[in-house]
Amino acid sequence: MGFKCSKKMLAAGSIFLASAMLVGNIAVVSFKKDAKAAIADTAYEDVLPQMESVARMYAEEFAESINENVDLTVCKTTPIYDSADCIVGYSVAFNKDNDDFGYVNIDYTSEGLITDFSVTDESDSIYEALTEDFAEASADVEVEDCKDKLISVNGMDYAVEAEGQDIFYYNGKTYEGKDFEDMLDHYEENYLEYYDNTEYEDDFVDISASDQLEEREWEIVKRFKGWLKKIAPKLYDSFFGNNYDNPYATEDPSVTEEPSVTEEPTVTDEPQFTDDAADDFVEPTAYPTHDEVFKNEAMCKLNKEVYLPQYSRELSLISQETIMTTTNRYACALVGVTAICQQEGMSLNGNLKDTFNKLWDLAGCEGRIYETGTFYGKTVDCSSTYAYQMGSVMKEYGKLFNKRVETEYVNNPNFNFFKASIDGGHSTSLGYQIENEGGHGVNVVGYAEANIGSHNLDYLITGDSWYDDAPRFVLYGRNLFASTNSNSYTITDM
Repeated sequence: MGFKCSKKMLAAGSIFLASAMLVGNIAVVSFKKDAKAAIADTAYEDVLPQMESVARMYAEEFAESINENVDLTVCKTTPIYDSADCIVGYSVAFNKDNDDFGYVNIDYTSEGLITDFSVTDESDSIYEALTEDFAEASADVEVEDCKDKLISVNGMDYAVEAEGQDIFYYNGKTYEGKDFEDMLDHYEENYLEYYDNTEYEDDFVDISASDQLEEREWEIVKRFKGWLKKIAPKLYDSFFGNNYDNPYATEDPSVTEEPSVTEEPTVTDEPQFTDDAADDFVEPTAYPTHDEVFKNEAMCKLNKEVYLPQYSRELSLISQETIMTTTNRYACALVGVTAICQQEGMSLNGNLKDTFNKLWDLAGCEGRIYETGTFYGKTVDCSSTYAYQMGSVMKEYGKLFNKRVETEYVNNPNFNFFKASIDGGHSTSLGYQIENEGGHGVNVVGYAEANIGSHNLDYLITGDSWYDDAPRFVLYGRNLFASTNSNSYTITDM
């Protein structure tokens, strides 16, 4: 399902050639009197080319809107799968003059559509970054062995899989297939328990239950059509027509009223998705021109982009590879704290190795080593850390520089906490967890505010050791993680 390199097509009649393959009816839906939702017979498979085409074009429009006067080429689209092994969106990677220029991830089941992105001349695609790390982490895997897919774990992090080997790479380590499935099941359980919110329950289904899988596929189609109707109504009409005659047809002719459908919780600023998966697909006789494809007010607009005053690409972004090959050690939260020390002018002896090793000792990481393995040709000790202890670690470390470090530690902070911290010039970290399955920690170097029409989107700009090429923008919302935490540091002279 991947889309290989080709220049973007803007002329009328050539925009969505892949979608022109679709013919006939896209779905025939029947409702029983007690039905919770309509299940489409073939809609999911038939609509995938449209999902890819729309993701490709929308991502490219967005990428060029934040890089004016830059002519980008879509070089690859990689399907994004959910835990039910259903395609929910696409990761769109770009080139400029045959050089990498980042990526934009589109997830039609997300409340924000664009879940994460990094679009600069220093950015790789997220798929390329992960598959390269996978190959380094496993002696049995080469980059070309990886399947053409990303597996979305929580909306911010992704896993990749080796073809025919039942090996996965996620959270900086490899998993055998059963262990990876157990990890996803564990995440699912804690995710639903934490939020106790049936709105997201269908995101996680038993893939052995065909009826639930079919319902999940129908839900994906419904959400794709909801987004398409919102951002490109003319294109929606070109694909699906306006056939709304009796969309609640039933197998029982005695049932004349619309069946009762369990309502999901409504979030007022989310796009309203309609139960119209029964609409007949109508093959377009003419495609819209480029100016008519997307409503101007429905394009994702980056309205505000704020970086921490101390931010420096050279100091604030540290890769997993750099830490492992320099220190023969790794702890993701400490990588973020090391970056904070560097951007605050507190590098021990002026080098990264001494800084990280001192933080490692202060955090007691030697006693919590959970794995020793070979990474990037080096033997590396991997240790866990506790986010709440980073304040005391930084307090002791600051004394080496005659600095007073005060820390505000917050569980499950909202977006405004990060805004206030960055606006106040405070170095800030983000940690997020899957209970008993570890988590990840990153340096927050800024924030951004965007919108799609009246739908507001909040992004954190992160220095992520799993993706170190450039600042990574990630959608920050309540439904992404089992739990989150943050440390906001105030550093002054003693």
